Amino acid sequence: MADQYDGQLIDKEIDRNHRSRRLSTGTFCNVLKMRGPDQYWRIDPRWVSRLRVAGSLTFARLVEPSRARSERIHIDAALLSALVDRWRPETHTFHLTVGEMVPTLQDVSYLLGLPIAGPAVGPTMVNAGWADDLLASFGGVLPVALEDLTDGHGPTKSWLNQFRQDVFPDDQEEWIVQRHLVAYLLWLFGWVMFTGTHADSVDKHFIHFAEQIAELPIAEIPQYSWGSAVLAATYAGLCDACVRNSKQSSLPGCPLLLMLWAHERFDIGRPQLDSYANYSLREMYRSGVDDIDDRPTMGSLWTHREPQWVSGTTRRVYTQFVADFDQLTPDRVRWTPYTQHDVNDRAPHGLADLCTRDMQLWMTTCHLVVDVHVEPHNVHRVLKQLGMYQDFPPRDGRPLADSLHRYSRKGLGLSYELVIVTTVQPTVQEWEHAADNLALQTPPDDGSYYGAYLRWYRSVTRWRCFPPQRDSTVPHQAAITDTFTPQPRSAYNSMAEFVEHVHVESDTLLQRLEARPPVVRPDDVASILRNFRARAAALLRRVSCRSAADVV
Repeated sequence: MADQYDGQLIDKEIDRNHRSRRLSTGTFCNVLKMRGPDQYWRIDPRWVSRLRVAGSLTFARLVEPSRARSERIHIDAALLSALVDRWRPETHTFHLTVGEMVPTLQDVSYLLGLPIAGPAVGPTMVNAGWADDLLASFGGVLPVALEDLTDGHGPTKSWLNQFRQDVFPDDQEEWIVQRHLVAYLLWLFGWVMFTGTHADSVDKHFIHFAEQIAELPIAEIPQYSWGSAVLAATYAGLCDACVRNSKQSSLPGCPLLLMLWAHERFDIGRPQLDSYANYSLREMYRSGVDDIDDRPTMGSLWTHREPQWVSGTTRRVYTQFVADFDQLTPDRVRWTPYTQHDVNDRAPHGLADLCTRDMQLWMTTCHLVVDVHVEPHNVHRVLKQLGMYQDFPPRDGRPLADSLHRYSRKGLGLSYELVIVTTVQPTVQEWEHAADNLALQTPPDDGSYYGAYLRWYRSVTRWRCFPPQRDSTVPHQAAITDTFTPQPRSAYNSMAEFVEHVHVESDTLLQRLEARPPVVRPDDVASILRNFRARAAALLRRVSCRSAADVV
């Protein structure tokens, strides 16, 4: 995919239906639906050895119910919808007021504890009789199947919930334990890691992976690159959702990853975190501190506590979150949240091994794959998140054909599905060389060029959803339909724009005055002050007046 379009970062064709464009023109956007489980499953001890070998145990513990939290992790749909508004498929990054940012493989490792190394989770073919085969494999597990297996796309949640860990006794035969594990994995895939747009089913193409983990001899269970697959699914979901605005539109992928990433990086919508007093270290180290697979991740802090908010904190109000992100400043961003100090505070006995084991792949430029979806990993655009200097304009990323990026299984017949699976296969094989294809590292970030970066960045993209209001030459006529609600948001942005202008001009003027000898004339000072006065009057009109005649 191209990095720039006529010197800009926005493709006009993509922007036509983009949510941020709707907002910038005053059009209302709907809050996206978030698909997730009604409650999380507990892990049966007999599954642990298989989950461990598959590289899934750490993540499974992350979303397992704990005594300190209810059995449901709430996903803030309003907060994530406001983030989706900032997603740009052209660069595969969020375009925020502070620059480009995005969850990377580093975030996946630290927050979710999923493996990055290993074979890519590529596409599989499913035969037409998959439902009958699955039912036959579960024959005898339950006396009567009370729920329908499928809605056509895959096993339904209600059918899988019949096999929850708390519904079968400890003395079951091994093959029955394995069947329940298949059900658990399909639930984990479909409602936590790879949520889709189908309201009540998991994609049938994941059955193959669940059965491998549950049925193969333990020594033969493959450890896939689940982390890169989750990130690919999340990117694909963002690319789809950022141009959706119907009341039924949803955000596919892994909303949990996005929410944890937002909590780590921003103070917007973040639960209160005054101390670690309610953070149970005993639950974090269930198997003891020496079990490197059964330790917490950086995300455990959020999933194993009942969230609390400071009185007055904005919660679940979409339009306010949109305004909050418009007002985000660099000093409110946690650019590097995974320092050794942060790790020691949160996990005094150490994080799970998978949080850092695959760090050699965090800078890979190889494309990410999940099923038929192929997504770029543009880590070279967000180097500041990894503590490095961000060059600008960023270097070109790894090319990705638009045709390959647009692949999906929607409405495909079996013959065309085979063509796509075959076409994606070279990208699946390319992942084997992920460690050999790394983004160029830059010197440590000292902030000295950040201002210059922002000036470039803000000149080539839309970085606010509520733009500052401009003076109108047409007098306002009061109407019964008038509301004042949108005014403060755009007024704030007008104020921020003015303050930034005053800061830059004042800094320049001071440098000229402090030079030896001073290099400024009285006329220059007068010109700057007249400009300040005019802009201050314009700002006052925007925040407090209906008519330009109200301010002299």
